[in-house]
Amino acid sequence: MFDVNHLYHKVIVPTLTRMGPEYYKEHSCLQMLGTIGVESAMGTWLTQLKGGPANGIAQIENPTAEDILFRYGDLQPERRFHIMYASFPEGYVYDKRDFNGDKLRYLLCTNMAFSVAVARMKYWMVPAPQPTTVLGYANYWKKYYNAAGARGEAASEYVRLWNEWIADTLRRKM
Repeated sequence: MFDVNHLYHKVIVPTLTRMGPEYYKEHSCLQMLGTIGVESAMGTWLTQLKGGPANGIAQIENPTAEDILFRYGDLQPERRFHIMYASFPEGYVYDKRDFNGDKLRYLLCTNMAFSVAVARMKYWMVPAPQPTTVLGYANYWKKYYNAAGARGEAASEYVRLWNEWIADTLRRKM
């Protein structure tokens, strides 16, 4: 499990900041922290348990990442640029062939900024306003991030994990 403080300050905040001001809000960073907590046990699992298809600290499935990068990214190329800019070194030239199949799984598992940026874009695409409370984060995650019919934990489990892993760190002023 990653240290909550480090994950927040060294991965989530810098990634969302680099994506741009429309993606970086404190509640957006906290939503991502909670998502990573419930999806991968705060970075413990980089591939979904029991052979499932999700990968990375935010447990994103390839078809979801491809949809965000290609369908949505083709409609709004500046959004794809925000993901790439936040995830790769200056001068990286986007090549669609780098973002499919095993290459995409590899990037989701090994590039935390990329995993966070794709997950943040998934939330950003939701038309409903982002919540600002823990229970709100939990319900928003369950409704918009965790696929319909998926085995994902209920909102109550999200809140339990938040209280176990994140709340104390927040009280100590990350």
